[in-house]
Amino acid sequence: EDDFGATSVWHISEGLQKTFPNRSFEDVLNDHEINEPCAVPKWFNLSHREGSVEISLSPSTFAKAESYAIDLGDGTANDDVKLNLGVEMVQALLIGLHLNTLDETKLVGAKRDVAQKRKEDLQKEEAREEQRRRAGGDESGTDRDLSSEELSSSEDDEDRKAPNNAVRDLMMNKFRAFQFIASSPRIRFSSGNCESIPLEFSKSTPLDISLPEVAKNVPKWALDVALDLSPAPSSSKASFCVAVCENAINEFRDYDVSAIKQKSVSAPRVLTIRKVRNYVADKLKMDSTLREDLEILCHGRVLKLHFSLATVDAYFWKKGGAIRLEYRFKRSSYS
Repeated sequence: EDDFGATSVWHISEGLQKTFPNRSFEDVLNDHEINEPCAVPKWFNLSHREGSVEISLSPSTFAKAESYAIDLGDGTANDDVKLNLGVEMVQALLIGLHLNTLDETKLVGAKRDVAQKRKEDLQKEEAREEQRRRAGGDESGTDRDLSSEELSSSEDDEDRKAPNNAVRDLMMNKFRAFQFIASSPRIRFSSGNCESIPLEFSKSTPLDISLPEVAKNVPKWALDVALDLSPAPSSSKASFCVAVCENAINEFRDYDVSAIKQKSVSAPRVLTIRKVRNYVADKLKMDSTLREDLEILCHGRVLKLHFSLATVDAYFWKKGGAIRLEYRFKRSSYS
């Protein structure tokens, strides 16, 4: 909200700004047509100064949020494919923005070099640990270490033979959640008390992480994410149970409602109500036309199909524990 009473909403992945004159921040925030209920874990910090929006990512929180690929606009993705928002952001910033200037062979080589350095650092640490054990008279772990070395050698051979699909996907400019269509962002790396190193994203100063002199300025965690060397972040879970509405039991007399067990089901917190509806329809063996007439409720309120379990938990359930959902036919479709 500026000094003139106007509030702006920013799209952080595209740099788009929409301004609402003569509307306060609270007014825009509570307008569900503009700002629909949506619960997302905090995965970045935001500050606003001198007309710019600054997004800060840290290794402890950047990977906390995810979404289904189709909900982010990828119409070719499988229904179950999820994308981590922080991973997508880092890969877009460090690779996706520079596809026209990056060399695929150099980038694949950079990944191999970084992975080799990580392995060497680990081996040095293991060697130091072994020396400490021997100095203390502890001979345990010798067999385990040998097995680990043999396994690592075998895995390295396979890695050298296998194509780098992740990097090649990026080089082929496949669908990305964050493409920064309307902006040219600037990135600043900082670590502890070290001086920040600003790098401008532009045609005159492209960012090429395949170059060692550039990659050394990138935090280890961000470089590993960009080169797909980090393990995939795990999905946070939520529990829910679903049953027929008490006042709608007669609507389902031709269906075996007992097929849906009254036990809590664990699912990703990003699971959408659309998937819950499909789960109910599959259990009741409904045909495709009737399932469109199903609606899911929480505390008597009809839920939109794109709402996630996290959103339902935060804005509708609000009790903690397993979320209790109900289903019925739409009132306009049942008489």
